[in-house]
Amino acid sequence: MDDGSFHKEKGYIRIATNSFCMQDIELLKNALKDNFNLNWLIQKQKRQNDNIQFTLYLSRNQVELLIPIIKPFMVGSMYYKLGLDPLGNKTSK
Repeated sequence: MDDGSFHKEKGYIRIATNSFCMQDIELLKNALKDNFNLNWLIQKQKRQNDNIQFTLYLSRNQVELLIPIIKPFMVGSMYYKLGLDPLGNKTSK
């Protein structure tokens, strides 16, 4: 539940797949599409020493589809990763 982030102002989610190779990230992206019909994007991020890494990004409208899928399996203290308060109510725009 912890290797990701929610952007409060823009409403997107990013999964920290930085240490995975592109082939594995593509495999995960395709599995999430096939199993949950979620359209994740792969974003390139430039790191220190010009190191290029990749993360999975889910847009705001797709986050709305993700919430009912994973919320039942999350503890309330981690709901902020979905833009929710500890009771499961929306906190973002």
